[in-house]
Amino acid sequence: MTELNFQNVLDHLLDSKKDIPQNHLGYYSDLDPKSLHLFLDIWSSVKPERKLLLLDALLSHLDSDTLVSYEEIGKALLDDSDSEVRARAIGLLAESNDPKLVDSFINIFS
Repeated sequence: MTELNFQNVLDHLLDSKKDIPQNHLGYYSDLDPKSLHLFLDIWSSVKPERKLLLLDALLSHLDSDTLVSYEEIGKALLDDSDSEVRARAIGLLAESNDPKLVDSFINIFS
């Protein structure tokens, strides 16, 4: 069996015929800059409904596991072209106390 790593998780995300397993969600937590870059590189290739499926799963996981943080993904997706993605990105930032986000939120809500 292949060892699961972030690249495997991203490859799986690109396959819209497969469900997103619960055990993959932790790999999206606390992304380092290299992993965030890998995520953003494939994001435009992910189908829109698949993006929302992932983000909904991450939001649900965030509510049930206090040890995960999807803040880096949330910040990165605040500028996404899809308003549904942006709305979910805000949800991923619910626990953030980063003052740099104030300007982003003002721009979104104005």
